[in-house]
Amino acid sequence: MMKGPKIMVFHIRQLIKTAVFVVAGVAIILLLIWLLSPGGDGDERGARRDAPRERNRQAASFTLSAEEAFGSILFLPGTYRTAVMMGEETVYVKVTVDAFHIVDIALSGISYDHAEMFPLVNPILAALRHDILHYQSLSVSLPTEGPITGQILLDAVTQAINQAYAFVWANPGPENALRR
Repeated sequence: MMKGPKIMVFHIRQLIKTAVFVVAGVAIILLLIWLLSPGGDGDERGARRDAPRERNRQAASFTLSAEEAFGSILFLPGTYRTAVMMGEETVYVKVTVDAFHIVDIALSGISYDHAEMFPLVNPILAALRHDILHYQSLSVSLPTEGPITGQILLDAVTQAINQAYAFVWANPGPENALRR
């Protein structure tokens, strides 16, 4: 048995490779923790991520009741549409309203090929449609699976609602009394 000192030989190339792999491993672990951590209320990153959504909710909110509108109607009944560009094709978001309610939200002009190229459009519009019709408000949360697509569709619905809303209030004369 050897009782003497043991000598270990390290090559500088091996030390550098080991250091690089350790740093890369730590960086990957930190990145995974950062990406998979939930953004709670106290989380600064979560607050930054939710801030644009809150601004959009406040900007798009128009929840007036019939009493707040002093007995006059909110919308000119009809179907209003807004164009949305999807690739090179124009698709229309159609919003149907009666005097006091949003009645329906639909997508028209989308081909089968574009529905296949943009698979999230129909499910996201269905989720937005459900929430908007249920709450009768544009202050709805965007779906998490496609927030950008959801925001584009919500903006289109907001533009169509504003067409119906603005037409009634921009034409207050007696000739439009039946429309108001």
